[in-house]
Amino acid sequence: MAAQAKSPAACRLQEQFAWLEGTLAEPGYQTGEAFTAVEAYLFMLCCWAQQVGVDLSACPRLLALRERVAARPALLAALKAQGLLK
Repeated sequence: MAAQAKSPAACRLQEQFAWLEGTLAEPGYQTGEAFTAVEAYLFMLCCWAQQVGVDLSACPRLLALRERVAARPALLAALKAQGLLK
């Protein structure tokens, strides 16, 4: 999303993602070493952000979490079952 085209809502979203970024530890999950619903929700938020053009490049921990969750066999199976993954 270009800087000049950012709406107040997009700016607020990026502020919130920056805050989330600061709460994440590498390489674990939000609540420690175990996968929880928190990670599933963060994955969904990161995917939605990407779909609407929110730039998460300043959030490498969130992007890494998104990649770790995306590689989970159960998620891949669920996406395939829903026709969202070929």
